[in-house]
Amino acid sequence: MVQESLTNALRHAPGAAVRVLVSGSVSGLTIRVENDRSVQERPNLSGTGRGLAGLRERIDELGGQLRAGPGRHDGWLVEAVLPG
Repeated sequence: MVQESLTNALRHAPGAAVRVLVSGSVSGLTIRVENDRSVQERPNLSGTGRGLAGLRERIDELGGQLRAGPGRHDGWLVEAVLPG
């Protein structure tokens, strides 16, 4: 999830600050990746996979939940919560 989210940030918001938070407990694991808005022109990078749709399928298979959408600072947020 972190790799996919960082790739998306590079592709859609180059130069933006990106924050990664991983927290876990006996009840589960939360992974949160949030980027600010782009500060550079977007590179012409093509996708090679299924992106967020594929990520959502993998998280669902593990019994987790995925949230992806607008974040703070005109950026983007991807957050997964997986059961323990």
